[in-house]
Amino acid sequence: KTGEKNTSNIAKKIASGKMSPKQYATMETSEKMAKGGQTKVGKVMREFGQGKLHSGSKKGPVVKSRKQAIAIALSEAGKSKMAKGGRPGLWANINARKKAGTSRPKSKSTISPKAYANMKAGFPKKKK
Repeated sequence: KTGEKNTSNIAKKIASGKMSPKQYATMETSEKMAKGGQTKVGKVMREFGQGKLHSGSKKGPVVKSRKQAIAIALSEAGKSKMAKGGRPGLWANINARKKAGTSRPKSKSTISPKAYANMKAGFPKKKK
């Protein structure tokens, strides 16, 4: 939620003219990110500095590239739903559905009755 709140504030500033899109583009990544995401990125970068950051699981090789470490950090911050941006509408929709206790509507079958009957009886073998 903190990320969504922060996003809307930035969007309001851009819409009102207090901040230009150019200013937004030059902002630091940490300024664009929610606090939870910042802490996650900090933890991952600390792991990288200590030489304990692995690509994939702990069995994977140790990450040596700073760029790869940053990519992993941003990915993990996004997975924890703390990074802002991306598709907030998607998470809002999923969370609303979870609270309501409903699932996605099941689609109706598009198979024709004739095809269904063939399937039940077993498809006839092709003649050569």
